[in-house]
Amino acid sequence: MSRRILWAKRIPTGDGDLVADVVFPPGHDETTGPLPTLVARTPYGRQSFLHDVWLRLVDRGYVLVTCDLRGRGDSDGRFTPWQRDTGDGVTVIEWAAAQPWSDGQVGTIGGSYDGLTQWWAAAGRPEPLRCMVPMAVGVRARPGGRPFMDTGIPWQYWMWWFAYTAGRTLQDVTAPAWGRHWAHRPLRSFHEATGFPSSAWPDYVEGRIDCLGSGWALSDEELAAVDVPVLVTLGWWDDLTTLETWQVLQAGPHAADKHLLVGAWDHVGNIVPRMRLGGEDVSAGTLDPLGVAGDFLDRHLKGGTAELPRARVWHSGTNHWEDLAGYPVASGEAVLHLGDTGVLREEEPVDGFDEWWHNAADPVATLTPLDNFAWSDPPHDQRYLEARPDVCTYTSAPLAEPLTVSGRVRFDLSVSADAADADVFAWVTDVHPDGRSMLPAGFEIEGRRLSVRNGPDPEPLSDGEIVRVGVDAQWLHHTFAAGHRIRILVSSAFSPTCAPVTGSEKHWADEEYGRPFAIRVHYGPTNPSTVRLPRR
Repeated sequence: MSRRILWAKRIPTGDGDLVADVVFPPGHDETTGPLPTLVARTPYGRQSFLHDVWLRLVDRGYVLVTCDLRGRGDSDGRFTPWQRDTGDGVTVIEWAAAQPWSDGQVGTIGGSYDGLTQWWAAAGRPEPLRCMVPMAVGVRARPGGRPFMDTGIPWQYWMWWFAYTAGRTLQDVTAPAWGRHWAHRPLRSFHEATGFPSSAWPDYVEGRIDCLGSGWALSDEELAAVDVPVLVTLGWWDDLTTLETWQVLQAGPHAADKHLLVGAWDHVGNIVPRMRLGGEDVSAGTLDPLGVAGDFLDRHLKGGTAELPRARVWHSGTNHWEDLAGYPVASGEAVLHLGDTGVLREEEPVDGFDEWWHNAADPVATLTPLDNFAWSDPPHDQRYLEARPDVCTYTSAPLAEPLTVSGRVRFDLSVSADAADADVFAWVTDVHPDGRSMLPAGFEIEGRRLSVRNGPDPEPLSDGEIVRVGVDAQWLHHTFAAGHRIRILVSSAFSPTCAPVTGSEKHWADEEYGRPFAIRVHYGPTNPSTVRLPRR
């Protein structure tokens, strides 16, 4: 029996119409008894939800309303990326609940930007909203006020996304041949060079819009006020800013009905996980995320009895699922010192430093498939990066016993540079006895731009000045096995995702490549550099 679909239903907002398709489960239509309703609001085309993966939820007995955002697809108006549309979200949810085919109860679904639209709608507290399933997106406002996700480091990747959403329908982002465009300078005209001259890139360049910025993010108070059940879903090789949102939810007054699912997958894996990811066999983590979501929706919209743990988390290293009362689970901290030209250990080393040359024209470049989709199947073995002279590595001795880390890794680094500005990136790998240096979590490796180390107002470095800077790195729930080693990678670039620093005081979008310059990581009692691992 086929599903009935009502095409292109117009939803009045008072400022133009939004357009949605309405999908009924087999055996139902607009004349049959009312059913609980799911709402998905997307910039990626409302019919992106009309394939069998998502329609499995419809077949569980739900009506699905899948709606184009304002200015996208057939909806009226102009699309403004990264700006809250709470009013539109409330309008769509209330419209859906008021239809004769709805029983008045609404749940929301979707991942990435489609998860953002759920949070924005929830901020308006629509009365029919009963539960949410936002996947793979961080929405918590960071407290520092610095641009570019509060690190000061601009992302070239966003031009890819702006190109993807430049028209009313999705654009062919394979057409620009990105490989040659990543080297375009100055970056202020990046959008023109790629052939997608939208206003979004200039807005990003000037700081008018920002990932996790004021238009995007919710405050801790707004998140804590979300009083409907929420299932937060993501993968370890995915958008880990999602876990910052989770920390606020699980500490809030409505924590009892908030749930977390973290799996052995990447961004797309929230819908269909891979059996092999980044060259690593993750088949032991096989799980159906939408099946879990369906059980969650059934419980809160249909009186289902399936109970979810507070947190179901893939435990990497030991490769098994673990049900937890919360995440992270840490009772202490292991502090390891960088030093002695490549050694990582508990004992503090003598004073010294390691130096490399940063060249913005030849920056550290990952094998991330940005020509196709950025957050898809990144390589886990980091030896291809470790072979570069501008990547410093610090490696522990083989572990005598297993070490389980649960929480966010933190670096406190002492750094200097022969330039007015520099970036520092740091991340953790698990070195296997066969030499593989595997990324236990994370794709969008975070770093810090040193000029904004103390706040949003740039403070240029003086030549040779040693500054202390904190770098929040990967979230982990990982066991480093006995006989394995812990390795730290430190570098000054992470391209093409991030725009490499040039070392000058000019605006990042106006500079060419600049001159190569030296960067140093210092260590020892005078200027220590450490990594803090939250130990279970």
